[in-house]
Amino acid sequence: EAADPAAALTRNIVALASGGLLWTAGHFRVLAVLPLFLHDQGSDAASIGFVLGATGVAQLGARPFAGWVADAFGRRMPLVLALLLLSIASALLLVPAGWVVLANRMLTGVAFSIGTTAFYTLVVEVAPVQRRSEVQGYVAVALTLGIGIEPPIAVTLYQSLLPEGARPPERLVAVAIGAVSLALLSAACFCVTVSAFRPRERKHSFSLRTSFRRR
Repeated sequence: EAADPAAALTRNIVALASGGLLWTAGHFRVLAVLPLFLHDQGSDAASIGFVLGATGVAQLGARPFAGWVADAFGRRMPLVLALLLLSIASALLLVPAGWVVLANRMLTGVAFSIGTTAFYTLVVEVAPVQRRSEVQGYVAVALTLGIGIEPPIAVTLYQSLLPEGARPPERLVAVAIGAVSLALLSAACFCVTVSAFRPRERKHSFSLRTSFRRR
């Protein structure tokens, strides 16, 4: 770990901002294109809404466990795990059958719940108390860039950059490959963060009944 607090803070801001930008770019890259893909495959509005809504159901199921995972195993491990899950979810789109798209949304929801909990906790922890809002602001700029820039790029790629007449699954391949690459690069960025937090490991047992009791 870096001995100089200023150097450690700079390293963390760069790593978190870079990782966050790549993460949101990959996440919203797929989210922007999937409704178009499903429509091109003949799905109606209700079916598209159901598939996209599966992400929220998966998030809801994983949320109660996400904080415990971050406390028990540290912040970086859940972050890297989340991005690996996201890369697997994106890779599934290389063979885009109906169940595969649904599986993509479910895995993405789990990854989002685990990852965002660990991510925002780490952002707060690595910043000095008097600069926490400043650091969150820097990281939020990167997240917003990923959300704002990548969807139009992905939609353009899906609709017009591949040969005319290509079938929807063929057009989705380029989007999926890009999403996998972005997720893995994001995980690599998070691996270089520095945190003083020490995981509680087996001392931190999980129980819904005791989650809100003071330890």
